[in-house]
Amino acid sequence: MIQSKHALEPRMKIEVIKLLSDRASEPRVAMRGLSMLPLLHEPMLLKLGPSGSDDRVGDILVFERDGKLVAHRITRLRHGIIETCGDAHPWAPEYPEREAIVGKVMAVLENDRPQCAPDRHLPVPSARAL
Repeated sequence: MIQSKHALEPRMKIEVIKLLSDRASEPRVAMRGLSMLPLLHEPMLLKLGPSGSDDRVGDILVFERDGKLVAHRITRLRHGIIETCGDAHPWAPEYPEREAIVGKVMAVLENDRPQCAPDRHLPVPSARAL
């Protein structure tokens, strides 16, 4: 899960981040949780950009689920359906609706320095391969 430290209501925070990621501002959100281990972990920051027709298998999306932000990797795109999984949980796919997607991870920062590009050339875990 990803959390923000502002006093806004959770839904409002998500809408603001989504609005900013659709622009050139590239909002940053703090990485929380374990689902993207070992690549993404606390205290990393995820720099977001727009998600859209150029999304590819291997990209990491941030989407809203139950009022919280979730970062998962795209594992399959088929007929307009997006399948995502956390790297640490490839056996538990999720299918976020396009409206729930807040943005795509463009860069990963730690101590305000780039750590890794979450590009599509990194190995993509697959439940089908287990």
